[in-house]
Amino acid sequence: MAGKVRHLLERAGRYHARIVVPERLRPVLKKVELSAALGADRRDALRKLPAVLARFQEQIAEAERQCRPAAEDRGPVVAFDAVKAARALFYRSLAFDSELRDTTPLYAKFGNPDEGYIADLKAIIAGRLDDHEMPRMFLVNIRQHVPTGLDHATWRSATRILAQAELAAIEVSSLRNDGEPDPRCLVSWISQPHQRHHQRNPSGTCSKDIGLSCRALARVTMQRQGGRQ
Repeated sequence: MAGKVRHLLERAGRYHARIVVPERLRPVLKKVELSAALGADRRDALRKLPAVLARFQEQIAEAERQCRPAAEDRGPVVAFDAVKAARALFYRSLAFDSELRDTTPLYAKFGNPDEGYIADLKAIIAGRLDDHEMPRMFLVNIRQHVPTGLDHATWRSATRILAQAELAAIEVSSLRNDGEPDPRCLVSWISQPHQRHHQRNPSGTCSKDIGLSCRALARVTMQRQGGRQ
């Protein structure tokens, strides 16, 4: 039997995309949840789901911007730091995940993250996707973390790093779905591509494979610190 897919809801033989709106954004969106009908065919619904979720994320991101104080948008201009941006994306994603879990139990009942989206993130990290092939949902999620006007090579490098953060956030969300604690390592492994084989984890030892999941890195860290597996 096919597993549940996050944000895909079946009701009376028909499929719907559905995402809960955080309580603090409801006065802006004037909705408790965002939903859209995807039809009766599961395969067709899964094909439509990413684009619909990307549209929902755009609405939520715009509501976030409206709630943000104007002074915050007029901060000083600083040099772009992709690693700092990736960490900001990671923690923002986890904070959003926590907010939804605290709002309603329905969020955690939607099931597993989209495997296709995860595959796309891994392809971005590997540098296999052309710009136009990157999923819209990813581009929407990173929009507020990447400034406009970057040269192409810098932008692509940033997408690879931010995709690591997005993938790590999905991993932590999956751990939370299983009732497990957040891993200790979190984003210590997110690094610039040329630093991949020199980044150190929290135990102070060099990780040979920076692409290990947070779950695996957390286990390694706990073992080296004398913790339990």
